[in-house]
Amino acid sequence: MIARSSTSADVVVVGAGMVAHRFVESLLRSEGDTRSVTLIGEEARAPYDRVGLSSYLSGASADDLELDAGVLADDRVHFIRDDRVMSIDRSARSVRTRSGAIHAYGTLVLATGSYALRPAIDGAKLPGCFVYRTIDDLSLIHISEPTRPISIS
Repeated sequence: MIARSSTSADVVVVGAGMVAHRFVESLLRSEGDTRSVTLIGEEARAPYDRVGLSSYLSGASADDLELDAGVLADDRVHFIRDDRVMSIDRSARSVRTRSGAIHAYGTLVLATGSYALRPAIDGAKLPGCFVYRTIDDLSLIHISEPTRPISIS
């Protein structure tokens, strides 16, 4: 299924974090730029300030961390949330998402960010061990019940 028709002026941005958001914001500010942008993010929420994640644990809401919503409201921007890009077909100039949608592009920008490192030690993936990268990660940390210590030999 083709999600949108495209022209060589269309931009697909893979990733919907802070860098992707700032990139799209700068494109929209360029005088006379008429390119449309498809922003594809694997998280269910709009781009937010990951640098300020600590404030979430002290009471800030996810909405408090959300970046300028005006960028996503612009008619030139098509924001797709909760749909990870699974493959890139460079010869067809398109990306395929987890949902099976295909998005053609004139320009492709990869702004996928990073992943939280889990140390290569026994027990790092056990229940009660968390990473600190997204609002969803912090929600798990914040609501998690204390567990009894686990002895790793």
